Amino acid sequence: MAEIQGSCESVFILREDKDDPATETRIPLHPGMQLVIDTERLYHVVWHPGPRPRYALITSWESDDVLDSWITAELTPERKLASI
Repeated sequence: MAEIQGSCESVFILREDKDDPATETRIPLHPGMQLVIDTERLYHVVWHPGPRPRYALITSWESDDVLDSWITAELTPERKLASI
C-alpha cells in the first residue's frame, strides 16, 4: 500500500513481464492516493521526476480476510477497484 504526497507528475509503473513494455500500465499518482498492488504477480516501480522528494508509506501484507475487509471498508460508491 502506498499513500502518495508530492508531484502530480509521479507515475506508478506496473508490468506483467518486466522485459516487455507492451505489458506496461502507468497509473498517475496524486497527493493522498492509496494503492494496493499484487506484488507477487506484477513488477512495479514509481517514476518521480525532478529533484524534490516524493513521500510515501509503503507496507507489505499477506492476502487474508483482514486485508479484504480493510479494502472493502475503504471503498465508497465513487471509488472502485481497478484490475489489470
